[in-house]
Amino acid sequence: MTPRPPPVPGGEHPTNRRRRTRAPLSGGWRPLPPEGGYEPVRVGDGLESVARRLGMPAPSSLAAIFGHWEQVVGAVLSAHTRPLSLSDGTLLVSVDAPAWATQLRYLSSTLLVRLEEAAGPGTVRHIEVRVELPSRR
Repeated sequence: MTPRPPPVPGGEHPTNRRRRTRAPLSGGWRPLPPEGGYEPVRVGDGLESVARRLGMPAPSSLAAIFGHWEQVVGAVLSAHTRPLSLSDGTLLVSVDAPAWATQLRYLSSTLLVRLEEAAGPGTVRHIEVRVELPSRR
Protein backbone atom coordinates (compact mmCIF):
# COMPACT_ATOMS: atom_id res chain seq x y z
CA MET A 1 0.00 0.00 0.00
CA THR A 2 1.23 3.51 -0.92
CA PRO A 3 1.74 5.86 2.02
CA ARG A 4 -0.55 8.89 2.13
CA PRO A 5 1.01 12.33 1.81
CA PRO A 6 1.32 14.31 5.04
CA PRO A 7 -1.60 16.57 5.99
CA VAL A 8 -1.44 20.22 5.04
CA PRO A 9 -1.44 22.90 7.74
CA GLY A 10 -4.93 23.26 9.12
CA GLY A 11 -5.52 19.54 9.44
CA GLU A 12 -7.20 18.79 6.10
CA HIS A 13 -5.73 15.89 4.18
CA PRO A 14 -5.13 16.65 0.44
CA THR A 15 -7.04 13.57 -0.72
CA ASN A 16 -10.12 14.60 1.31
CA ARG A 17 -10.58 17.94 -0.47
CA ARG A 18 -13.66 18.39 -2.59
CA ARG A 19 -13.12 18.69 -6.29
CA ARG A 20 -14.07 21.99 -7.75
CA THR A 21 -16.56 21.83 -10.55
CA ARG A 22 -16.61 24.31 -13.37
CA ALA A 23 -19.61 26.44 -14.10
CA PRO A 24 -21.27 25.56 -17.38
CA LEU A 25 -19.85 27.58 -20.27
CA SER A 26 -23.23 28.14 -21.87
CA GLY A 27 -24.31 30.64 -19.24
CA GLY A 28 -27.48 28.82 -18.32
CA TRP A 29 -30.34 26.85 -19.80
CA ARG A 30 -30.99 26.94 -23.51
CA PRO A 31 -33.81 25.32 -25.40
CA LEU A 32 -33.10 22.54 -27.84
CA PRO A 33 -32.34 23.73 -31.35
CA PRO A 34 -35.21 23.58 -33.81
CA GLU A 35 -35.49 20.57 -36.09
CA GLY A 36 -32.94 20.91 -38.82
CA GLY A 37 -30.68 23.11 -36.63
CA TYR A 38 -29.93 26.79 -36.84
CA GLU A 39 -29.09 28.68 -39.99
CA PRO A 40 -25.41 29.54 -40.31
CA VAL A 41 -24.47 33.11 -39.45
CA ARG A 42 -21.66 35.01 -41.18
CA VAL A 43 -18.74 35.71 -38.85
CA GLY A 44 -18.91 39.40 -39.73
CA ASP A 45 -22.55 39.55 -38.59
CA GLY A 46 -21.58 37.90 -35.32
CA LEU A 47 -18.78 40.41 -34.79
CA GLU A 48 -21.18 43.28 -35.46
CA SER A 49 -23.49 42.14 -32.64
CA VAL A 50 -20.61 41.50 -30.22
CA ALA A 51 -19.14 44.95 -30.94
CA ARG A 52 -22.57 46.55 -30.43
CA ARG A 53 -22.98 44.84 -27.04
CA LEU A 54 -19.51 46.01 -25.97
CA GLY A 55 -20.17 49.59 -27.07
CA MET A 56 -17.50 49.45 -29.76
CA PRO A 57 -17.71 50.70 -33.33
CA ALA A 58 -18.89 48.10 -35.82
CA PRO A 59 -16.11 46.12 -37.50
CA SER A 60 -17.39 47.30 -40.88
CA SER A 61 -16.90 50.91 -39.73
CA LEU A 62 -13.38 50.15 -38.56
CA ALA A 63 -12.60 48.46 -41.88
CA ALA A 64 -13.92 51.50 -43.75
CA ILE A 65 -11.56 53.78 -41.81
CA PHE A 66 -8.43 51.70 -41.25
CA GLY A 67 -8.62 49.55 -44.38
CA HIS A 68 -9.48 52.33 -46.81
CA TRP A 69 -7.60 55.26 -45.28
CA GLU A 70 -6.11 56.39 -48.60
CA GLN A 71 -9.54 56.50 -50.29
CA VAL A 72 -10.99 58.50 -47.39
CA VAL A 73 -8.26 61.13 -47.01
CA GLY A 74 -6.56 61.07 -50.40
CA ALA A 75 -3.18 59.81 -51.59
CA VAL A 76 -1.11 62.86 -50.59
CA LEU A 77 -2.45 63.08 -47.04
CA SER A 78 -2.36 59.31 -46.51
CA ALA A 79 1.34 59.26 -47.40
CA HIS A 80 2.03 61.33 -44.26
CA THR A 81 -0.74 60.15 -41.90
CA ARG A 82 -2.14 56.92 -40.51
CA PRO A 83 -5.05 56.17 -38.21
CA LEU A 84 -3.97 54.71 -34.86
CA SER A 85 -7.16 54.12 -32.87
CA LEU A 86 -10.84 54.93 -32.60
CA SER A 87 -12.32 55.29 -29.13
CA ASP A 88 -15.53 56.99 -28.03
CA GLY A 89 -15.88 58.76 -31.37
CA THR A 90 -12.33 60.16 -31.32
CA LEU A 91 -10.04 59.06 -34.14
CA LEU A 92 -6.37 59.28 -33.19
CA VAL A 93 -4.21 59.97 -36.25
CA SER A 94 -0.42 59.92 -36.46
CA VAL A 95 1.42 62.36 -38.75
CA ASP A 96 5.10 62.35 -39.69
CA ALA A 97 5.75 66.10 -39.38
CA PRO A 98 4.26 69.10 -37.55
CA ALA A 99 3.29 70.72 -40.86
CA TRP A 100 1.05 67.72 -41.64
CA ALA A 101 -0.53 68.02 -38.20
CA THR A 102 -1.47 71.59 -39.04
CA GLN A 103 -2.83 70.52 -42.44
CA LEU A 104 -4.86 67.70 -40.89
CA ARG A 105 -6.36 70.03 -38.28
CA TYR A 106 -7.21 72.54 -41.01
CA LEU A 107 -8.99 69.82 -43.04
CA SER A 108 -10.67 68.15 -40.04
CA SER A 109 -14.22 69.32 -40.83
CA THR A 110 -13.94 68.04 -44.41
CA LEU A 111 -12.41 64.77 -43.19
CA LEU A 112 -15.20 64.29 -40.65
CA VAL A 113 -17.75 64.50 -43.49
CA ARG A 114 -15.78 61.96 -45.55
CA LEU A 115 -15.39 59.66 -42.54
CA GLU A 116 -19.14 59.85 -41.90
CA GLU A 117 -19.80 58.86 -45.50
CA ALA A 118 -17.36 55.93 -45.25
CA ALA A 119 -18.02 54.64 -41.72
CA GLY A 120 -21.52 55.84 -40.90
CA PRO A 121 -22.96 58.73 -38.89
CA GLY A 122 -21.56 59.30 -35.40
CA THR A 123 -18.69 56.83 -35.74
CA VAL A 124 -16.04 59.58 -35.80
CA ARG A 125 -16.98 62.84 -34.07
CA HIS A 126 -13.50 64.26 -33.41
CA ILE A 127 -10.00 63.89 -34.86
CA GLU A 128 -6.99 64.03 -32.55
CA VAL A 129 -3.57 64.44 -34.14
CA ARG A 130 -0.26 63.09 -32.82
CA VAL A 131 3.09 63.99 -34.38
CA GLU A 132 5.41 60.98 -34.53
CA LEU A 133 8.68 61.98 -36.10
CA PRO A 134 10.47 59.20 -37.98
CA SER A 135 13.43 57.82 -36.04
CA ARG A 136 16.91 58.66 -37.36
CA ARG A 137 19.44 55.88 -37.29
